[in-house]
Amino acid sequence: MRPALIVVDMQKAFFNGNCKVSMEMVSPVINDAITCFKNQNLPIIWVQDINEKEGAILGTEGFEIIDGLDQTGNTNYVHKQNLDCFTNTNCCDLLKNQDIDVVFIAGFCADYCVLSSYKGALKNGFIAAILKEGIAAGSQEAINHVIINYDTISISLLKKIVAL
Repeated sequence: MRPALIVVDMQKAFFNGNCKVSMEMVSPVINDAITCFKNQNLPIIWVQDINEKEGAILGTEGFEIIDGLDQTGNTNYVHKQNLDCFTNTNCCDLLKNQDIDVVFIAGFCADYCVLSSYKGALKNGFIAAILKEGIAAGSQEAINHVIINYDTISISLLKKIVAL
């Protein structure tokens, strides 16, 4: 088993209102997972949505990852124009070229891009789970829907598995 962490759409364009509060709440957990993966020299994939309507335009501040998330030393970025980070991107090849067979997914928005990327990972033959305390959305109901209905993992269990 060789895992990777996928951090989806934690971008400044979406960092407002209820979403901002939610993203701020999950950022420490995502950073905890990032540290865990870095300590084991495992890949972290940063997914960024290209979405002109929302202001996530390549080369603009809105496209950037929010402040407070640790991107140091990372070079794995995937730019997407779909809900799923595997559709029409290099994500699958990037993971397979690094012999990844398990992905843990965190980020924004729980019931859209995170969930779609989880389903895309499964469709592409990966074992996948969503980081339960590491998903943000505009409402707690959306987060709860994902946690109740899909495979999730706690940060404490994730850290134990990655350290094996």
